[in-house]
Amino acid sequence: DNFGRSISTAGDVNGDGYADVIVGAPRNDDAGIDAGRAYIYFGNYVMDNTPDIIMTGYTANDWFGNSVSFAELRSRRGRGNSAYQVSKKASRSTISKMP
Repeated sequence: DNFGRSISTAGDVNGDGYADVIVGAPRNDDAGIDAGRAYIYFGNYVMDNTPDIIMTGYTANDWFGNSVSFAELRSRRGRGNSAYQVSKKASRSTISKMP
């Protein structure tokens, strides 16, 4: 399933003060051949290998999770929010999350 093709910090998605990690698996077949997946692992004092959030592509050949990334968004007052983005192969289609 090409797990780890793209890996990035995901900021602090759950707001617990620990950095989280997002991992792409664009050839995952759970929703069809090469539909793809992205996994988010919440950071902690000791991390485990169980994903806390799983996102799956919609149809075969989506290659969802081909690229994953993170951005820290800051307001004018200097407050930061974590955001992550998951892209499909050869597409401008993305899923973004901002708390």
